[in-house]
Amino acid sequence: MPEYEQTFTGNRAEVATQLRVLADALDADDPFTLGDVGAVDPPDEIGVEVEVDAEDGAVDVELELEWTGDPRPDAASAEFDGLATTEPVESLARFECYRDRADEWRWRLVHRNGNIIADSGEGYTTRHNAEKGLKSVQRNAPGAEVIVLK
Repeated sequence: MPEYEQTFTGNRAEVATQLRVLADALDADDPFTLGDVGAVDPPDEIGVEVEVDAEDGAVDVELELEWTGDPRPDAASAEFDGLATTEPVESLARFECYRDRADEWRWRLVHRNGNIIADSGEGYTTRHNAEKGLKSVQRNAPGAEVIVLK
């Protein structure tokens, strides 16, 4: 079986979402796919190992799931590839379209805890144009690559 490894860096909420997607795939009791590995069909009994290592000010927390048996590559499966799934995921955020103090239209993405996750960065002369910008983000960002600039 080929190996699969994914590296993801994000804030606490983003990492929690990543872990929830995997947990939801496990909870669905259906096979799911991991990259080129193909369908992975965990049994009812899964071993879990959590390892914490602190050295030179760096903390490494490793979570490992382990079981015996082969994946079922011919099974119909849901996708788990990072944050993308084939099942619709209930959003933890909402888009808001509003007028600012300069009477221009803007949009923002607000987490359910009230924190602003993203905003338009500019004002629009019409609500229609602000909504077009908002819809462009919705359409173009689902699989967006994350690049860390130094």
